[in-house]
Amino acid sequence: MIIIILILLIGCMFYFFIKLKNMLSFWMLALYIGCFFVVLGYMYYYAKNGGVSKDVYILLFLHKNIMDYLMYSPIPLDKLSMFIVMGRSIFIYSNLCFGIKVYFNKNIKDNKKWYALVSIFPIIHTIWYYPSLYRKFFVHRYHLINNISRIFIVIYTVISIILIYMKYKKINIPYFKKQLKYILAAVLSINVLFYLFGFFGTMQISDPNTLGYLYSTFAMLQSSVALLPWYVIISVAVLFIGIGFVFLWNYSKIEEQIGKPDLFLERKLKTAHMGARIFTHGIKNQLLSTRVLLRRTRNLINNESIEIEKIEKNINALEQLNEQMLARMDVLYRTFKSNTMQLKPISVRQAIKSALNKTGEFPEDVFFLVKDFEDKIVLGDIAHLTEALYNIIKNSIDAIKAKNSNELGKLIIDCHFESTWCVIEIVDNGIGIEKNKINKIFDPFYTNKNTNYNWGIGLSYAQQIIKSQFGYIRTESEVNVGTTFFIFLPIYKTDKKMSEPKF
Repeated sequence: MIIIILILLIGCMFYFFIKLKNMLSFWMLALYIGCFFVVLGYMYYYAKNGGVSKDVYILLFLHKNIMDYLMYSPIPLDKLSMFIVMGRSIFIYSNLCFGIKVYFNKNIKDNKKWYALVSIFPIIHTIWYYPSLYRKFFVHRYHLINNISRIFIVIYTVISIILIYMKYKKINIPYFKKQLKYILAAVLSINVLFYLFGFFGTMQISDPNTLGYLYSTFAMLQSSVALLPWYVIISVAVLFIGIGFVFLWNYSKIEEQIGKPDLFLERKLKTAHMGARIFTHGIKNQLLSTRVLLRRTRNLINNESIEIEKIEKNINALEQLNEQMLARMDVLYRTFKSNTMQLKPISVRQAIKSALNKTGEFPEDVFFLVKDFEDKIVLGDIAHLTEALYNIIKNSIDAIKAKNSNELGKLIIDCHFESTWCVIEIVDNGIGIEKNKINKIFDPFYTNKNTNYNWGIGLSYAQQIIKSQFGYIRTESEVNVGTTFFIFLPIYKTDKKMSEPKF
């Protein structure tokens, strides 16, 4: 059964090694490495002591040949002891460092004082459990040493979990809360496994005083009545490794969505085909409308009694159609042309204000609110960012109109700061988007609105601009409830204060 635990730990370590992209992954990998060392060390230890029944070696090693191989492997007890001690120290240190990284979310240089402070106990733990030093100085105080060690292990674990939980409570963005929920569950799972071996097990296997503990454990294991609890304990360990891996898998899947290309080749081809059809359909409809108006105008002119008012009405309609086509062509051109952006520090508040000025007056049946927030500086192009925000706001207004409900329309803009991200949140209570269509709304030419007036370019253009400024957009929506757009932009660190426009 312990073999199964080791195999699962190896799988988790391999997964984190290939997924190692940031310091969180590094500290999680270190947690699994430390736990692996502890479990492997105790498995060797129990094998080398031998003298166990068939039921016990099946419980611990699955097969007698595995136990014999471990028993006769040329590893001295002192080295085996250091293997376990190093694993325990790595786990203790990584456990709290992981919590510090989650809570403060700074790089190693910014957190180096905390990391140095946290390393004090793991270093002391390694020194006083070093076999030769332990036998010379600490063997007669093993009760005190073991109790102090266990107290600090608990303190480190509790502080780490509290830091992660505090960070979880501080986060406002559902996307980030979901990430951290998976992380917290995974950390709790690996801690349960570590405590089964590294906390409740023998703290120093080279200490003669621990032999009584070992033999009493084996004597208990020889009893068939006592085997059931051990099977339960090991099964729980396997279960929690599995749970932890599932949560970490879900976390990594969410992480992979950041910066991931939104369009695959097959989807691009389908989108291009659909876009060409929508573009052609929209132009054709407006040209047909133009032809009808021209015929009517010609007929009016050919009549003996010329009706000036009707002719003027047709001319106005023709002008409107012409302006609409020019506007659509202009948006299309801006979307696909190669843009040159001048990225520089800009105020988030200023970008939102500019987008609202471009939007103009809101419909009377739409309640509009910009919540008060602390301004931040991001690196971007103010003109393009304004255009991107305008397109998203315009899309929200269109969604509210499309709902055709007696309910008062609502559009709320807020801004949060999570980690190194500035998150602009645009919330509406419009018609909403079906789950199977959320991933399509940023495709060029995708639209479920009237194609005479909306060609599905605005959101695609907005996403293109946000990505070019090193950000990304996430969407949450529920049909007939509303939609929330989260625009993530990296915060630009500067000590210079910029003027803050007022809404």
